[in-house]
Amino acid sequence: MSKEVKWTAEQQQAIRARESKVLVAAAAGSGKTAVLVERIIQRLLDPVDPLDLDRLLVVTFTEAAAAEMRTRIGAALTKALNRNPGHHHLRRQLALLHKAQISTLHSFCLSVVRRYFFELGLDPAAQVMSEREILLLEQEVLEQVLEDRYTGGSEAFFQLAEMYGSQREGLLAEEVLRLVHFLRAMPFPERWLEEALIPYTGDEPASLADMPWYGELVGAITLQVEGALAAYRQALSLAARPGGPAAYLETLREECAGCEDLLAALNRGEPWHVLQEKYRQASQFGKLKAVRKSDQVDEELKERVTELRKKAKGALQELEKYFRRGPEEHRRELQAVAPLVRELVSLVRDFLAAYQEAKARRGQLDFSDLEHYCLKLLCRLDEEGRVHPTVVARELARQYREIMVDEYQDTNDLQDLILQVLTGAAGEEDAPPSLFMVGDVKQSIYRFRMANPGLFLAKYLAYSREEGSSSRKILLSANFRSRREV
Repeated sequence: MSKEVKWTAEQQQAIRARESKVLVAAAAGSGKTAVLVERIIQRLLDPVDPLDLDRLLVVTFTEAAAAEMRTRIGAALTKALNRNPGHHHLRRQLALLHKAQISTLHSFCLSVVRRYFFELGLDPAAQVMSEREILLLEQEVLEQVLEDRYTGGSEAFFQLAEMYGSQREGLLAEEVLRLVHFLRAMPFPERWLEEALIPYTGDEPASLADMPWYGELVGAITLQVEGALAAYRQALSLAARPGGPAAYLETLREECAGCEDLLAALNRGEPWHVLQEKYRQASQFGKLKAVRKSDQVDEELKERVTELRKKAKGALQELEKYFRRGPEEHRRELQAVAPLVRELVSLVRDFLAAYQEAKARRGQLDFSDLEHYCLKLLCRLDEEGRVHPTVVARELARQYREIMVDEYQDTNDLQDLILQVLTGAAGEEDAPPSLFMVGDVKQSIYRFRMANPGLFLAKYLAYSREEGSSSRKILLSANFRSRREV
């Protein structure tokens, strides 16, 4: 007779949590799949509010993972039924297993598009392309678009092509496809392009702070400065210990203060020229005072302090490439590249239009179409950019009581909005489905498919560990794969 699983306190929290939004941050080897399966079983057997399996939407990120999840759920249901042969609700769940929505998000979107194809004006016989077919069609269409540009393109196009080197369209083609693949992972690609072009459309280029990527740049710099500051503070702590190199303290305090000033300016959102001055001050490193033999310094502590300071200095020195240009230099550079950016966007738009036409002629859809058509069915965007759920979204929301997402760290922006719309589409009498997300940002493996681990991190920082909060996070930290001595 097999032993019953002994769940840790953390695992039990994840299994039993009933908040409207739950994020489980699961370390490698923490048994997250087993926890997810047990949560499903417990939802089906809840003594107060038992669910039917078809009221759950379980999302995985590969077909193999979906098949494994279905098998595990089936095995768990069979085991429970063997213990309770007369349990009619359990028997019903086994019968529902074959049609339960346990699938990739692509498969879910396909089912939604097929169900509402008449709303989209699509051919119900349209076939979904394989990854190889998508790749071949992309290459075919891009070659034609580029050929048209080379035979009748503008001066800006030839400048753009020249900028990408002498391999004719090789590097330029890669850049076009890179931007196309990025846009496919965006909920509203054309809106993203329009907003990205705004700084490049006026007679005078926008300031650096107006660029769409400025926030990400400042965010990346802030993280680097926080890392440097953490190293400085650790070095100060070690230097102040008995046996530590106390002679280093004065220089370390001065450098740490400069780093703190820079971080404070970043957090206040100071203008770029202020950040440049703060960086200049923070990167003026002093000279460590010599340690005398009479100081009786622990050599190991001294070495650790030196290494930590070296780490902090290195982190700050890496930022010099961002701060060395003044506002006027940035403005001149933006002015110089503006026509090339506009040409690249025009090229991408031409490709997207030609690619859509080619698919329509063939009666085919790609994976991205499924997600974008699904989103189109689920919501509309108003002039202010606010998202509003549709009647279809409310119909689907009524169908599900909970949406469970495995490997949430591999979700992209488009997929996340689909999930958020579904869990935010409450009817007049019905509560929206709850959302249960499991993932480990350290294991994100689909960056090449434009997965955005930042979505996971944002929720991890925003959600509370308090039981009963509307948005709750639970940490699974125990690693059951490693031996204790590892």
